Amino acid sequence: MEGHIDLDGLRECWMAISPVNTMSKFAAHKAKKSKFIYTTYDTTFLPELSEDTISHLRSHRIDHQVAVLPCGHYTMGETPFKFLDGYHICSFLKKWL
Repeated sequence: MEGHIDLDGLRECWMAISPVNTMSKFAAHKAKKSKFIYTTYDTTFLPELSEDTISHLRSHRIDHQVAVLPCGHYTMGETPFKFLDGYHICSFLKKWL
């Protein structure tokens, strides 16, 4: 795509999948509960982007819970982090389903 799109155009294209850009629609579903799990060493979805998402959740007053795991994006699927991740998911589902 190099030479066919500039940086601003590329950023605009990526906005379609950015969680921050869907907050107002997500906030319209007040009755829904949400759990957000992110990692401190993620190089796929940078921690500052996760923190920005959480900040937008708070500014929209969206009911949510957050868990931060001390690993990376892919190591979340490895022992012991997969058990921590599973605990957070299962305890959330048990509480709200």
